[in-house]
Amino acid sequence: MKLIKNKKKRSIIFILCLFCMVISCSKKEKLSPESVVPATLSTTNPKVPFSSKSEKYSKINETTGLIVNQNNFYRYITQAEAQLLQFGNKPMYRFGLRDAVTYDFNGDGRLDLFGFCTRFELFPEMGDLGRAPGKFILINDFYSETKEYKVIDTDLCWIGGSFLLNDFNGDGKMEVAVFNSNGHQNVIYGISNPLIPVRIYSVDSGFNVTYKNVGNPLNMHSGTTGDVDNDGDIDIVQWPLNLGRGIEPVEFRYPYVLLNDGNGNFKFENFLSDYTEFKSKFYDWSTSIYELFDLNNDNKLDLIFGYNFGNVPKVVDPWNPSYDIVNKKIGILWGDGSGKFNSSNVTFFSLNSFQNLWLSLSGASFTDFDTDGDIDVLLASTTGPSKAYILFLLENKGNKVFEDVTSKYLEGSSELDNTYYTHFYQPMFVDKDGDGDFDIVPNLSTAAWESYKVISNLYWEKQGKNFIRRNLNN
Repeated sequence: MKLIKNKKKRSIIFILCLFCMVISCSKKEKLSPESVVPATLSTTNPKVPFSSKSEKYSKINETTGLIVNQNNFYRYITQAEAQLLQFGNKPMYRFGLRDAVTYDFNGDGRLDLFGFCTRFELFPEMGDLGRAPGKFILINDFYSETKEYKVIDTDLCWIGGSFLLNDFNGDGKMEVAVFNSNGHQNVIYGISNPLIPVRIYSVDSGFNVTYKNVGNPLNMHSGTTGDVDNDGDIDIVQWPLNLGRGIEPVEFRYPYVLLNDGNGNFKFENFLSDYTEFKSKFYDWSTSIYELFDLNNDNKLDLIFGYNFGNVPKVVDPWNPSYDIVNKKIGILWGDGSGKFNSSNVTFFSLNSFQNLWLSLSGASFTDFDTDGDIDVLLASTTGPSKAYILFLLENKGNKVFEDVTSKYLEGSSELDNTYYTHFYQPMFVDKDGDGDFDIVPNLSTAAWESYKVISNLYWEKQGKNFIRRNLNN
């Protein structure tokens, strides 16, 4: 059965960043496999039960989707592996390294993969992609030997957002929240692919998949989940990236919080407690990355947010100014456990290097690298062409003060020419080398069909307080 497309389409075109909007029905429907395709992948951990090597955090921080993903992370998927997952010919479906998550869906002790393949009308030409629905894939025991994978129909054309594991309905099983930017290609092709909200996918032990839509249809470059109102269940924050100035409805310009009743039913509210006042001052508020995490040890989730920073070109905006254009900084909104945040209760990071470049935030992760009991921050960023990675390590000094200690403790924090690796979205803190401390491993790189270099075993080894870049020559 093919998924039923929403018949009510909108022809809104988005301007900045070529991201567009998506809308869809909210019915829960069963997805069906189109075909089963053999895949031969490299073997690095055949038939060995998975054991998490993740850094451990406080109870409230372990509720976040980022950490649930990290708890189910073995290693990043290589470019060669990703290219083996492509199938079809005119159209061809190609796997994007960012659009996936690993988890033991069938309970056999080994990690499976749930991911998305973008549709290409032409191949090997780069053009004409993502204008029509792609395919989901489910792969049993992904890091094991040769196996078969299941191809599943969908109406999603583009994701480029987040796949986040969490138990949203309280049944003890992990679902996958998919944050998407389905209209990403609308400007390029003059089409109007509809806005689709957050989708929560359930995968049973037989790899049967169902979903439901929750929240507002937004153009989302990322997502975050966690117990934002401290009631013991998993909530969702959804935040738009820049839309077309002056043409989108007001409901598509600002962030929202989806408060869970404990059974996977969500109450949809404005994220800001000062929403009315904020809206009167700022036309919209966009982010590329936002992550929930308790950063001051008060057992309440805070939120890191950001988009463009550094030497950002001046934008002439005929409407009320956009918050992200005015601030051009990475910040923390401090939470109070209510599920709402106030835009004035904020701390901005002061960064020491590369501020002569126009940078965009691509990821934020968390660690106690100096073992002093508080949470330090790792920011990942990229430049305009999205070929580089630039990392920033921020030490938590207490009292909501963070110091940029990148040059002191993080060796090899940047690569601007893509000699070895490109930008990535979700740095992981795991004990990669088995010595008892937590190294930095990149995850969720750019699309496998890009020509960017992605070596197969990059990481930053933890030695005392220091992180040392390893394996550039592999």
